[in-house]
Amino acid sequence: MKGIIFKLFEEYTENALGREVLTEAKRRCGLEKAIFLATSSYPDEQLFSLVKAVAEVAQKSVDEVLYECGKYAIKPLSEIYSPFFRAESAKDFLKKMDRVHVSMTRSLPDARPPRFTYREPSERELVIVYRSPRRLCTFAKGLIAGVAEYFQEQITVEEKHCMKQGHPACELHLTFGET
Repeated sequence: MKGIIFKLFEEYTENALGREVLTEAKRRCGLEKAIFLATSSYPDEQLFSLVKAVAEVAQKSVDEVLYECGKYAIKPLSEIYSPFFRAESAKDFLKKMDRVHVSMTRSLPDARPPRFTYREPSERELVIVYRSPRRLCTFAKGLIAGVAEYFQEQITVEEKHCMKQGHPACELHLTFGET
């Protein structure tokens, strides 16, 4: 997994849960001396181990931590990758996610970005199908919540299928409405 995810996760943990939570979680994982570089690659297991440890130390579920981190990540991502955030609406932005992931990781060796496909049942709806062997669909749902905040829109998300429940992909039905 790319280091940018690790960096965002560390930043989220420190800012939202406290430096002591991050320090203790890294100690529990044997990563206390680890310094993650945004463009470097790291074993997926290190992130999963760190997420689990943060959840334990913060007394939250892994899904809560992943969702909150995804939601948190949009602001720093919008600052780092501002050109990608130029969109008319949250829906227009979300429809570009697959292309953005592919273009952002094209020059990074060993990158295996998640893949997204889309259907638009109506003007106010978007179905996102998320595929990734990492099964970070809860993180993706947090990202969607962060996108809603960024664009100051209301998005209702209904998960129809989930890889964690044996489906081949996660299917998220989004309904858009202004706040």
